[in-house]
Amino acid sequence: GRWFFDGRGGNGHALDHYKDTGYPLAVKLGSITPDGADVYSFDEEEAVLDPHLAKHLAHFGIDMLQMQTMENGLPENSLKPNINEWHVIQESGLKIKPVFGSGYTG
Repeated sequence: GRWFFDGRGGNGHALDHYKDTGYPLAVKLGSITPDGADVYSFDEEEAVLDPHLAKHLAHFGIDMLQMQTMENGLPENSLKPNINEWHVIQESGLKIKPVFGSGYTG
């Protein structure tokens, strides 16, 4: 994810990917709906409209026309897990080494 303006949060994987490959667009996966998605351009350093969004997402096997929002208005893939499950997933209290790259970061 992207860092906040003050350097907090995120892990910088999208920026690292951009620097390594030169591909400038990043899509916030939880924002994808049949109407579009939040797209950020590292070249332009701002949010942009991608006129070829459906084609770009299809390259990764994502059919944006099949994405749906739930009754709470959130995209189906952005539901927050139960807090106890969240701690298990995050391995709370354990010292772990962050990993990223092929097979780790989408």
